[in-house]
Amino acid sequence: MNPERWEQIEKLYNSALEVESGRRESFLKDACAGDESLQKEVEQLLASQPRIDRLIESPALDVAARSRHPLVPLRAAMGPCPASVREK
Repeated sequence: MNPERWEQIEKLYNSALEVESGRRESFLKDACAGDESLQKEVEQLLASQPRIDRLIESPALDVAARSRHPLVPLRAAMGPCPASVREK
């Protein structure tokens, strides 16, 4: 995607966030003026907004605890400490 297109999507997305949720669909339809791919891109971003808000509001460890992947202790992930580092 070229930078101009991304800028267009970003501006429209930010404008749509300012519109009452019940009026966003008609706002986007008017603002996109028949550009269906633009409308779809912005709608997808708007649809992800509630998940992003929940993620930002949740403490990181709570999110990690609910994930499908168990946390791996740091020492186990890194392996044993080399002797040269321990001696310093």
